[in-house]
Amino acid sequence: MPDDTFAPNATGPDSIDLHSDEALQMWARRFDVTTDQVRDAVARVGDKATDVGAHLKAHGKASGSGV
Repeated sequence: MPDDTFAPNATGPDSIDLHSDEALQMWARRFDVTTDQVRDAVARVGDKATDVGAHLKAHGKASGSGV
């Protein structure tokens, strides 16, 4: 059974939508990094926020609370 919680093109609450400037800025603030660092991390590990946060922390870039 499909999950109708989100619109067809929406990403989940633990996904980073690079097509939304507002979402990208929110994640950058949350991780305390630049939007370019978020984009780079997504390119390396995918759009799952927990993976992005772990990647940023492992590389000494994130100091925010993350997810």
